[in-house]
Amino acid sequence: TKEYSNDLSVESRVNLLISLVNAKVRIGKFKEAIEASNRAIEISHKEKNYHLEAKSLNMLGWVYRCNGKLSKAISNYLQANRLVEGYHDDRESQILKGWIHNNLAFAYAQRGIIKSAIKLAKVAQKIWEKLDFQTGLGTLYEVYGEIHLKYGYYLEAIKYYNRAINIFIQRGDKDFSKRAFIERATANIYANRVDEAKEDLEYAVDIYIDISSLD
Repeated sequence: TKEYSNDLSVESRVNLLISLVNAKVRIGKFKEAIEASNRAIEISHKEKNYHLEAKSLNMLGWVYRCNGKLSKAISNYLQANRLVEGYHDDRESQILKGWIHNNLAFAYAQRGIIKSAIKLAKVAQKIWEKLDFQTGLGTLYEVYGEIHLKYGYYLEAIKYYNRAINIFIQRGDKDFSKRAFIERATANIYANRVDEAKEDLEYAVDIYIDISSLD
């Protein structure tokens, strides 16, 4: 209830809303995910908690990107990015900065804005390597895969997707693995590697079924 939620700390309330956003996106309820994201932004902005506001804006950008609305995704990522300029050096703050740069690079790559995508990806890469944050590196390899896909370098794209998949499988990140298999399948289709693409899609479906059975 509203009364109960107000008894929680600002951080707890915002993080609960972000968890709700993630759940809503997974079942395709984007309108509700956007509403929850905006609520998280409103709470964190009112409390002048810029870390949580940037985190919430980044989440809203992700919702729009998952829904195919790249212009809105980029707009929210840019707002989040402005909040983390000259950011703190603690691990949590740097991870958020890395995600924002990584996600913005991904959105730019999908839009074909390649120079900006590469510039942001390099910033994210420095952060991930410094922190030895493997999940971040895996998603960065997906960005590089997307960039090479846009340029028509399909075999190079596949190499990056291979690196991403290896990381995600080693870490047991099923959601990330599923997405990376689908992305590699796309690259294999463009490269006229039909059997490999079919195998990738079968892996993705198997992971989806496995995840769904746990819900």
